[in-house]
Amino acid sequence: MNVGKVLQMIQSDTKVIPGHGSLATKDDVEDFHAMLSATTAIVEKARAAGKSLEEIKAQGLGSKWQSWGSGFINEARWIETIYNSYAK
Repeated sequence: MNVGKVLQMIQSDTKVIPGHGSLATKDDVEDFHAMLSATTAIVEKARAAGKSLEEIKAQGLGSKWQSWGSGFINEARWIETIYNSYAK
């Protein structure tokens, strides 16, 4: 993932200016990378098990990632984005 490459390039005291939201730290980017990796794995595993997009949306990503779905991309939209990226 590109975010992983960014993490290799920045220092612990680097300030990150995201496209959306507040000024971030390397720790914030690490948290973001963890969310991307984990939620992608959840959707990929469910898709590989034959679940439909609607079934995965109904299942959700779990309470651990709930706070990430409160921004301009909600959980259902994020699941759809991941799911469709594997459809190609």
